[in-house]
Amino acid sequence: HANNATLTYSRVTADLAHEAAARAAKLAPNDAMTLRARAQVARFVDKNLEGAAALLDSALRRMPSSTDVLLEVSRVESALSRYDSSIVHARRAVTLDPRNAAVLARLASGLRAVRRFAEADTVIAKQIAISPANISAVESQVINYVSLGDTAGITHAIQAALQAKAATNELIAYFALYQEMIWTLPVPLQRRLTTLRPAEFRNNRQQWALKVGRAWALLGDEAKARAYGDTAVTIAASQLSEFPYDAQIHELLARSLALAGRKAEAIEAAERSLKMRETALDASTGPYVRYQVARVLVQSGAYNRAMELLEPLLSTNFSDMTPAWLRLDPTFRPLRGMPRFERMTATR
Repeated sequence: HANNATLTYSRVTADLAHEAAARAAKLAPNDAMTLRARAQVARFVDKNLEGAAALLDSALRRMPSSTDVLLEVSRVESALSRYDSSIVHARRAVTLDPRNAAVLARLASGLRAVRRFAEADTVIAKQIAISPANISAVESQVINYVSLGDTAGITHAIQAALQAKAATNELIAYFALYQEMIWTLPVPLQRRLTTLRPAEFRNNRQQWALKVGRAWALLGDEAKARAYGDTAVTIAASQLSEFPYDAQIHELLARSLALAGRKAEAIEAAERSLKMRETALDASTGPYVRYQVARVLVQSGAYNRAMELLEPLLSTNFSDMTPAWLRLDPTFRPLRGMPRFERMTATR
């Protein structure tokens, strides 16, 4: 699912991406890989989904059997709510390269986007059969099991990956980075997360501070959680000065403020992220931002507003939210016993 967990934001890297795409366009303007690269810049830097789709359409006409192009087409189509076409292109890529982990992951993601969790599980199982220590596939499987409410599956998937020699620190960092799935890990691995260094988060200090702080919060040490939250706030605020219209940086700032215990500021930043163009127009990013904002609101005590955001996510495409997820995720523990939340989490 869309999130910028591993990106290190800077105006310099954005400008370099534009410059590289421009050079490629000058050297080989009609090359499919040039068009694909320009589409990635249009999507991730310019937040221009329609422009990215047009470039990829041209790339696909030139290289209809390129799995790289098909994957990018499928991703952008999902973001534009063109779900059926997205799955068609992902399936075509699987036909062309059935043992390619990235291809299988895209198909599984496309199926999860339209809440076809059981079908996605079958595809992810094929991916893991090919590469049992593939941490990305393992986390996708765990997320899918959370949506399905399969707690035994969650435990088995993590244990199987470790037995298959998945690098433990890499697995922990990956689970922390993507959708903050730290809470699905056994407590000893949550404790181990607190010992990781920024290098294990690709030297993204903001993400390192946020994720280590979240681990301390899960472990019940609020003082350490707040200290790491303060560090994360400083870095996120600096990123926002360069990218003031990036919805995900706003929600990252909100998460950091909530971790630091600055509840009113966290709510303000969270609400700002909901008003960003990216949240409204990107079908893949929007539900992710709303989920993260709901988490911030719960952590900041705005329970009713959090439930306003959560309830629609139970039937929104590109949302992994199910009643089972809400029951399992400890973030939402403060809502238990509230009539609206109990109705939302009733078995459906």
